[in-house]
Amino acid sequence: MTLVTTSEKEIPIIFLPEMVRVIMSGRKTQTRRIVKGWRPDWGNAWIVRDSKNAMAVKFDNREGILKCPYDIGDILWVRETFAPKLLHEEPPGEYYWYKADYENDMMASVKWKPAIFMPREACRVRLKVIFIGTERVQNISNYDAISEGIMMMDNPLGAYQKLWQKINGKRNWEENPLVWVVKFERIIHSRK
Repeated sequence: MTLVTTSEKEIPIIFLPEMVRVIMSGRKTQTRRIVKGWRPDWGNAWIVRDSKNAMAVKFDNREGILKCPYDIGDILWVRETFAPKLLHEEPPGEYYWYKADYENDMMASVKWKPAIFMPREACRVRLKVIFIGTERVQNISNYDAISEGIMMMDNPLGAYQKLWQKINGKRNWEENPLVWVVKFERIIHSRK
């Protein structure tokens, strides 16, 4: 089910360096985020109705409003692993290093800061939300796994499962949580 509201809020969202790389390459156009408030013991879930920035979801004899943190039209400013540059570092006019720009051991001497601490002024990637839905994480299709940034291969679902477990843990995958499916398009802009 799709939310049909529109807005223009700007909201931070965190991505791992490898996910920032595939967003910038144009291969990642979706993300899945666990629905806050959902519990594994609630059983099956289905949509009853939707309204502005909320979905009513029924869980085997329980009913409640689960609020999506995003609306269609929202701008997501990507927080990523970064490091401030020293004033004398090149190139001039650029104030941050971004871990996504470097392979594993490159820039090993840089003291990286976690994405959660990245200030808005350092943001270089912005995404516009174009679709919101819900599903259980294990219901992801091959097409959607590839749209999550997984390389086309023999088993994109297996590769997506490994990525999910890296981020959220093996137990979380096994619980098969309800997730927000957020589709987006990258906004090309300059910080300057």
